Amino acid sequence: MNFEFNDGGREAAGFEGTAGDCVTRALAIFTGRDYAEVHELVSLWKEVHGAEADADHGCANSIIADVVGDLGCEYVQLNWCANVSSDMACTRFGDFVGLFRKGRKAHAIACIGGVARDTYDWINTDADSDHLYAVVVRKAA
Repeated sequence: MNFEFNDGGREAAGFEGTAGDCVTRALAIFTGRDYAEVHELVSLWKEVHGAEADADHGCANSIIADVVGDLGCEYVQLNWCANVSSDMACTRFGDFVGLFRKGRKAHAIACIGGVARDTYDWINTDADSDHLYAVVVRKAA
């Protein structure tokens, strides 16, 4: 899968430095929403779930599901795709936010037009250990 650097609007929104904000970044890119708006929404849902209300430090799947619902999208848990490549996912879903797992690490990436849009080329660094376990897609009209 090709890669294009995209911080989702983090720097333009006035946020400095790097963070563990992959969910916020991927959802901002995917939905076209303002980074600060998505950051606030993720923080609010984290607080509702009893987690630290900080969108810069990871996000549980249950929180992601609630956030994407508020953004008019759908969270889809994938039990069938232990070894599905990113390219195969593009063929099946078109544009999506992929939730990938490599070992004990997890990462959210906006995949639009067959291009991974993120701050780091995570998919292509170790493709053999990709595990796509969930996607965020637009709700059917």
